[in-house]
Parts: sequence; structure tokens; C-alpha cells
Amino acid sequence: MHDLVRDLCIRKAQEEKFLESGLFRHVNETPTYDQRRVSIHNPVLFSKLGYYDSTIRTIIRFPLCEKTLNCLKGFRLLRVLDVVDVKLISKKFPTEFLELFFLRYLAFSFMCETEFEIPASISRLRNLETLVICPYTNYYERIGIRVRLPLEIWRMKQLRHLVLLSLDTLPDPCPRYSALENLQTLVRVSNFKCTKEILQMIPNLKKLGIVYQRYGIEWCEYNLNNLVHLHQLEKLSIRVLDSLTNPLALWGNLAFPMKLRKLKLKGFVLCPQDMMVVGSLPHLEVLKLKCCSFEDCKWETKEEEFPRLKFLQIIETNLQLWVTETSHFPRLQRLMLCCRNLDEIPNDFGEIPTLELIEVNKWDKSLVESAKRIKKEQHSLGNDSLQVRIVNFFNTFRFPIEWVRKARETNKLNQRFMARYMPKRR
Repeated sequence: MHDLVRDLCIRKAQEEKFLESGLFRHVNETPTYDQRRVSIHNPVLFSKLGYYDSTIRTIIRFPLCEKTLNCLKGFRLLRVLDVVDVKLISKKFPTEFLELFFLRYLAFSFMCETEFEIPASISRLRNLETLVICPYTNYYERIGIRVRLPLEIWRMKQLRHLVLLSLDTLPDPCPRYSALENLQTLVRVSNFKCTKEILQMIPNLKKLGIVYQRYGIEWCEYNLNNLVHLHQLEKLSIRVLDSLTNPLALWGNLAFPMKLRKLKLKGFVLCPQDMMVVGSLPHLEVLKLKCCSFEDCKWETKEEEFPRLKFLQIIETNLQLWVTETSHFPRLQRLMLCCRNLDEIPNDFGEIPTLELIEVNKWDKSLVESAKRIKKEQHSLGNDSLQVRIVNFFNTFRFPIEWVRKARETNKLNQRFMARYMPKRR
């Protein structure tokens, strides 16, 4: 069914000249003219794009090789180049990309075992607004791969979104460079040091993703408390690698900007003070806690915390005792739990008037029974809007540590698991 819908969409796009796809065309067929968006899967078909290269503004996919890269020089007016799903054979940044002066969106993958370096000449793409670079490999292999940016990245004033799924630490800016006023997205920076000098260069950042290595971390070096100075930040994700068995203590090292709406923490030990800081965020709507540990395996919420929280996700934590009241989550709409150590969901959750859905892991039998009991009680009181969904989180969130270790050793993962667990691509 999905294939049929996809084929229908592609054919309709071709009929309305929204997108020219080479998927259905024969290699000997001459392409149509006056196309602005194309998606080509065959090298022979791509070579025929020269017939109307002056009209093309968007290339979503094409086979990357030496011949096709040379053809790119003819597309001087290209605005969008998205080949992130195609393996880049070369281990170096293609210099052909630098000829596309009007490029605004660039997304590609690369093959590299350790380090992929972006040249200083990237700053020639002065109109570039979005840059997406990721390794063409599976998730666990990415841990040892780094994308290294040049100092000249601070000269790209039009840059709005920088998404590098294995980005190394940002280079320290020179005093002569002015701030990247337009930058809104920065994902995923390794071992990001939140110095005031760097944060002043990205004052309007709205989305930030940070990845820290488990070993050798000294929180005092990273100044996470300076994140409070990112006054426009709305989405923040911080995760620590190799933290499945030994989460890292966060205690008092993190402060948040007041505009934060979405927060995801993975691999931390959370003390009551940390959770009070999180709960005090006035605009927080989404909170995701994964592979975290609560101090003393207990979480006790307070009055006037989480005033606007709508979605709460707790996955693979050590939480055993959860003390809360209805008024502590006054606007909660969705609760997602995968906690094998938690015996029951607090009964007060059923009395939250805005709560619409409780999702629990099918393998957490006690939570399943607790969720069903809350639903039954609420339905008996006339609250038929509350629903309970029993989900198999095994394929999505939860998996044995032994399996992870084995996967890291062999660098092989089930394709279905990878499709679910890999980060979404634009």
C-alpha cells in the first residue's frame, strides 16, 4: 500500500511539473524540459539533465560519482541539492559543490572511518542557509566518526541550520568575526563547550543538540550553566554516550533559558534539585528522559511545577517511586512510560483533566495493569476521553545491554531497528 501511494505521488508530481523523477523513465528517453525540481536515480539519465540545466533549481537525488559531480558545474543557478541518502564515494569534500554559488540548501553523506574535514573554502557558498552532513553508515559506527568544521564557518552569515550528525567540537571564533545572527539550528555538537564567547556568536539559536563522551568529562570545563544566556533557545537535547549502565551525574551543572519548550536528557543522574530546575521552566511543553537515573530511585514533584507540560516521556530509568499530584501536571496530555522498576502509575494522573493518552511498554506488566485500572476508574466516572495504549517498545526504545554490546562489536544491526532508531533526516 505504501509503495502504491508513493508511486501515485511521484506520478502526480510529474504530471503537475512539481517534480521530475527519473525513477520511471527509460535510460534512452529524453527528459522533459522546463523542470525546476528533479530526482534522478540513474547516471545515464542524470547526464541528460544538461539539456535543460538552466531551469533546474532543485536536485533531490542523483547518483554520486566522478562523472556526475563534474556535471554539477553546469547547474550554476541551483538552489537546493539534497543527496543525503546517496553514498559519497570520495572521502573528501567535493570541490564541485563550491561552484554552486546560489546554493541555499546542501545535504549529503560521506564514507569515512575517522574524520571528515570541511575545507575553509566552504565559506564561498555565501548564500547557504542549510547544511546537513552525516556519515553513510549505521548508528553505532558514527560514534568514532567526526566532521571537522573550519574556522571560516563563522563567516557564513546566511547560515540558518547546521545539522552535522557527527560534528566535532566547534572551532573557537576569532575576535574579528561577527555573530551568526541567522543561525537557528545546531545539531549535533560533540563535547560542546558553552563558553560565553561562543554563545555570543549564536545569540538567536532556537534548537541545540549536544553529545558528550562518557569518559573524561569534567563538567566545569563545559560551562553548561551558560546555556541560560541563549535567550531564544526553544529545543534542547543533551545526551551522554556509553551511559546505559553508568549514567553521569549532572548535579547543579545545568541551567536553562526561560523560553525552552522541548527538553531531552539522556544518560544523566538527576537529583531533586535538577528536577526542580526543569520543573520551574515556565514554557516547557515536552520533556523526554531516557537512560537517566533518579537519585534514590525516587521522583517527587512539587506544587507549581511543569505548568505547561503536555508530553512526558520516561524511558529506561531506575525510577521506582513516583510521588506526585494532579495539580503538578495541570496541562499534561500524553504520558509515555517504559520503566521496568516502576510498579504503578500514580493514581492522581487519571484525574488530570487534559490527559488524553497513556502509553506503556507491554513488557512492564505492573504498569500495564496500573494503566488499565486508571482507565477503568476514569471511564466509570464518565471520562471516556482517556485512552491507554500498550506498545512494544522493544523495537523502538528498549533493548538488552548485551545486544547493544554485541552490535557495537560487529557493527551490524537489524535493518528494521535501524529504520526506527536512526535520527530523522530532512
